[in-house]
Amino acid sequence: MANKLIPGVNDLETLYPEVASQWDHEKNGNLKPSMLLPGSGKRVWWKCICGNEWNTAVYHRTAGHKCGVCASREAMTHKGINDLATVKPELAAQFDKEKNSPFTASDFTLYSQAKVWWTCHEGHSWKTTVSHRASGEKCPYCAGNKILPGYNDIVTLRYAFVDEWDYEKNGDILPEEVGPGTVRKVWWKCKKEGHSWEAAVYSRTAGSNCPYCAQNVVVIGVNDLETTHAEILHEWDIEKNEGLKPHMVARTAAKPVWWKCPKGHSYDASPGFRDRGYGCPYCADRRVLKGFNDFESRHPELMDSWDREKNHISPDSITSGCSSEKVWWKDRLGHSWQATPANRVNGTDCPYCAGRQILKGFNDLQSVYPKVAAEWNHEKNKGLKPDMVVYGSQRKVWWRCGRGHEWRALVNDRAVDGTGCPYCHNKKVLPGFNDFASWHSELADEWHKTRNGSKKPSDYVYGSHKYAWWTCPLGHDYQRTIADRHDGYGCPYCSNVKVLAGFNDLATKTPWLAKEWDPERNRRRTPQEVFPSSNLKVWWRCEGGHHWRASISGRQSGSRCPYCYGLVPRKAHYIT
Repeated sequence: MANKLIPGVNDLETLYPEVASQWDHEKNGNLKPSMLLPGSGKRVWWKCICGNEWNTAVYHRTAGHKCGVCASREAMTHKGINDLATVKPELAAQFDKEKNSPFTASDFTLYSQAKVWWTCHEGHSWKTTVSHRASGEKCPYCAGNKILPGYNDIVTLRYAFVDEWDYEKNGDILPEEVGPGTVRKVWWKCKKEGHSWEAAVYSRTAGSNCPYCAQNVVVIGVNDLETTHAEILHEWDIEKNEGLKPHMVARTAAKPVWWKCPKGHSYDASPGFRDRGYGCPYCADRRVLKGFNDFESRHPELMDSWDREKNHISPDSITSGCSSEKVWWKDRLGHSWQATPANRVNGTDCPYCAGRQILKGFNDLQSVYPKVAAEWNHEKNKGLKPDMVVYGSQRKVWWRCGRGHEWRALVNDRAVDGTGCPYCHNKKVLPGFNDFASWHSELADEWHKTRNGSKKPSDYVYGSHKYAWWTCPLGHDYQRTIADRHDGYGCPYCSNVKVLAGFNDLATKTPWLAKEWDPERNRRRTPQEVFPSSNLKVWWRCEGGHHWRASISGRQSGSRCPYCYGLVPRKAHYIT
């Protein structure tokens, strides 16, 4: 009874599932591991996870005999030293423990040829050798090397193209089986006109569309050159096109054909190029034609400055409109420089003569303006010297005058415009040198304490035309420019330049005259608004009621009412 097979109780698959997992179902045909006892002497086929296939008796396997290849590998694998888990832990993290059981990442070296299961960070599962993964092989689905429906097929990634998939002509090939980068050619059917064409999948995803709609395929009477561009057919070069006719090419074709412009120039250009509006390249200066549009023929006046020694090209080999390549030029002074022909045509001359580039001994500051260069501040300019800048430079540098003043200014301003030290010329204030406080300390007490804000007398040069507030010794507040104070002008009230009611006005100085002021006839003017010495003629009214006009200074000198003193004959109509 001990040797009787009872499936599910004492068969190989039940008692030795690990051994049964290596059963080669393909080569063993209908024979199953559940149909043999563990001690059976029958020789069967086995297939290891490493890919090795061999034939041996069942009892050899249950007695402990393993795959010869793996046994040799295990002898070379030293866990904790050269196994996959130790050497490449980041790779071991993708080792599929469930599908590879009972094997682990510690059972393989990096050079193992065993095919095992892997799971990437996206959850994709695939099988490949350990050595391939160690050499850098990535997930074939993430890399686009294999198609996984729902992940990297064109239905998922480029659904718009599925509408033009020709299911009839593609037969068993489905869009779910190809990716955006597939190089395989398949059939397409455009939605607009129903045109059918063959093209690689990657070319569609790269932007190509129906070649018939795009005019890339000739449809006579629709998109051929003769039909669409009759206006340029007279330029078709019949001789050079050797039998090719305009109706045989599409208007957007990329292959060049021959043309002859109205001026007789022969050139090659694609119909697509002509379709975009381009014509003869010689007339448009895109190609050079000696004697017609070459630089030498068009601009003989510039040939004297063409540097034939340094230039490795001839002026008749470039167009007059050439702007991309710089060539050498040499002027009458012997200056050599580079510039594009187009720049020269537009008026660009020698950069040294124009001061755009420096040439020591010719246009540098030291050579042209040595006196200005003498005030160069070598310390603050840190290695920059006056012979290193052109005299017309717009660069700001440091200067030091003979008095030791330091300032920054444009080189051009100093040399060309003649500006000097801003402190010596009173353009800028330098406390202790040209400020108002240093020059007129005796007037510092007259600087208004509050009405000038935070400004002080030392903030202005003594010749400044800035208005400031002042307080004279008598307490009068007034405005004058700082230059006025420097020139000796003081309080306008004390000097009787301005009237100050209660101080120097008529009413205050000569109250007896103010009593005869005629307020009615003088309208808005009052005796508090005029000087006693003013030559202004105003109206007066004496105690007798007489009205007359006389200057204020005249009254101050003693003139009285002309009527009361008999200077004017009395008449009955005089007002009394």
